[in-house]
Amino acid sequence: MRRSLVTIAVALAALSCAGKRVKHVSAGGQLEPQAVLVYPFGFRWDEPAWRGYALGERLVAAAYGAVGDRALLFGPGEFKIYRPDDNNAWAATTAATLLPAYGLKPEQAVVLRPWAEKRVLTSRQDVSDARGRKLGARAVEEVTYVVHVELVHPSTQATLVDLQEEVTPDPFAQRADDEPDPAPELTALAARLADEALHELDGRWRSYGRPRWWETPLRKGETVVKLTFRANPAALYTSGDAARPSLEYELARANELDRELLQVAALRFLNPGLSVADATRLSRLPPGLQVATSPAKLGLAPGLLIVEVQGQPASPQLIWRARLQPEPVPIKVRGGDGQYRAASL
Repeated sequence: MRRSLVTIAVALAALSCAGKRVKHVSAGGQLEPQAVLVYPFGFRWDEPAWRGYALGERLVAAAYGAVGDRALLFGPGEFKIYRPDDNNAWAATTAATLLPAYGLKPEQAVVLRPWAEKRVLTSRQDVSDARGRKLGARAVEEVTYVVHVELVHPSTQATLVDLQEEVTPDPFAQRADDEPDPAPELTALAARLADEALHELDGRWRSYGRPRWWETPLRKGETVVKLTFRANPAALYTSGDAARPSLEYELARANELDRELLQVAALRFLNPGLSVADATRLSRLPPGLQVATSPAKLGLAPGLLIVEVQGQPASPQLIWRARLQPEPVPIKVRGGDGQYRAASL
């Protein structure tokens, strides 16, 4: 009997990794994109507003891994969305206002639109004791996430890539008590689909420009030092709408203990691998990007907080766009002494 139960558990775990898949690609024409606009993640069920923003930012990071320096990235919190399902993003959002500053035309941008629906199957299962005597019944709930990632060309309103895949979390999976992601399977699938969708345009990207500042040059026996940071962007707190209050609003209503737990969980979800201790310290700083590692020639010591980039509240995609700017980009930083000063990248 024990062996049978183990076999069933293994079989269910294998099934949880598989899911129905749909893929449509129609990226024809003379498309040569130079920018990707990533929407906040669209949950088609009740989730806090900060989750949509934070998962959208996680997909910005996935997009950076897919396109690198071949395209400018714009992300959640940088533009307002009035009609998320409208393929004409220029009429349904304020995203078009971001392009002129970079000399981009609307036809040079594509939109990455991620969303998911949740399907719940509830059943009843008989419960027996060790002797096989029935003790009653219990409700069993199986959740399946159907994740969609669409790559849209707003100027023609064409859907270039449409990916859909299901994932059912393993009910036997062991999770850490302090796991900040309530649906890690959904997060992983969304990132993988975003990466796949953008790779469908390989060979079509028209590089915006060559980075002016790079990692510290390698010497024999040395390793590359990159600019990395812990993100605590202002938009994490302010993103929200009438139906889904912002994190800022939720924190204001919570007691001191719940406020810290909620904020630390949000920061750890936004920064994969961030420890509770580091997230707690980050939560006590003003919003910004805390430098973790940096090439020496940038003059940004670890622990320094970047609060503004080109006059805008600091976000990861603003740093990545700064790499491709033809001139030094002004930033504002906060030192360990709490003093603010101007600098540049």
